Amino acid sequence: MVDAVAKAYAMALFEIAQDNDKCDEYRLIMRDIKKTSDEKFIQLLCHPKISKQEKKACIDKVYEDYLDPVLIHFLKVLIDKNRFRYIHAICDEFDQIYIDHFNIIQAMVYSAGELNEDEKSRLKKKLEKKYKCSIECEYKIDPSLLAGIKVIIQDEVLDNTAVNRLKKMKAASIR
Repeated sequence: MVDAVAKAYAMALFEIAQDNDKCDEYRLIMRDIKKTSDEKFIQLLCHPKISKQEKKACIDKVYEDYLDPVLIHFLKVLIDKNRFRYIHAICDEFDQIYIDHFNIIQAMVYSAGELNEDEKSRLKKKLEKKYKCSIECEYKIDPSLLAGIKVIIQDEVLDNTAVNRLKKMKAASIR
């Protein structure tokens, strides 16, 4: 049920975002809402002894300087329909709808050290050329790789790390 509810609300919000040409903006905001709405905040806005008016006033206080009126109204609809407890799932679904709509592939990039902006840009361009679509990279540092990078994209692993090369050399020397 959570998935169906989250998908329905996320799709409705995405359609509003499209109509207002704010898909990118709403995606960033929904990510921020997910990050900032911790379990206590969600419990507060779902508590049965707190009136809907008080919950909506809380939404206004927290978000009035940050969100446009359409998003504030959306959050208040979630309060009215007792659906605010699904806010994280709605944010995730919105992100997935965005990714699907704009044909984006997500890649996880592991490196032994921090990549600079030029390295990130060149890697992203190479991946976009290879996969012929937009790529979003998430970067993580893994010192155990020693050197090089490992990219996990869709069901494929592109491993150009020192550890992998050493393993290949060891396997070749055993033969």
